Amino acid sequence: MASQTSPKLSTEDYLALERTHPEKHQFFNGEIFLMGGASPRHNLIVTNIVIAIGTRLKAKPYRVYANDLRVKVNASGLSTL
Repeated sequence: MASQTSPKLSTEDYLALERTHPEKHQFFNGEIFLMGGASPRHNLIVTNIVIAIGTRLKAKPYRVYANDLRVKVNASGLSTL
């Protein structure tokens, strides 16, 4: 018996679906994948890294973000949109 594949989602469909779910997902090549939640220890590590990198980049035209942003890399097609 042949396996069935799910239809690919458009970026617009994914964004509409994501607005209705409390969980976060990653979007890649028309498919969505559930993203796991972070532990307090993980968040502490991320905070320390953001502070360290942010301090070194303070006088430069860069920004450091910890998380919770949706991004799309056009060159690779990778997206958290």
